[in-house]
Amino acid sequence: MTMLMELGRPAGRGLRVGWQMASQGAAALLIAFDTVGAGSCLLLLTEKFPARVRATCLSIVYSIGVSVFGGFAQFIVTWLIRITGDPISPDWYVSAGAVATLCVALRMREVALPRKSGALSVPELSAG
Repeated sequence: MTMLMELGRPAGRGLRVGWQMASQGAAALLIAFDTVGAGSCLLLLTEKFPARVRATCLSIVYSIGVSVFGGFAQFIVTWLIRITGDPISPDWYVSAGAVATLCVALRMREVALPRKSGALSVPELSAG
């Protein structure tokens, strides 16, 4: 997660100073990290809810995240650029989102269902 925070700034700064290839490489690396983590993030979210309400809860969490961080992104980015005068200031918005995600991820606990005593027993093979 901290790598995502650190790679976002050089990718944006590289575009500003004219390093298109370096910026595209950093963006490709960010996309690769996002692709690897997307499946495990979805699994982590589904594991947190009881099976009977899993689909409903997951859709609510996803919808809130998309609407807040995706829907308001244009307004927040425009506001940041207007306030700071720096066209790369939206990097701070991305970094703040990464920090918030890291804080939540560190507070999550492992959810493991108790195993039944004979549910995963493997039959023994005899030699004769």
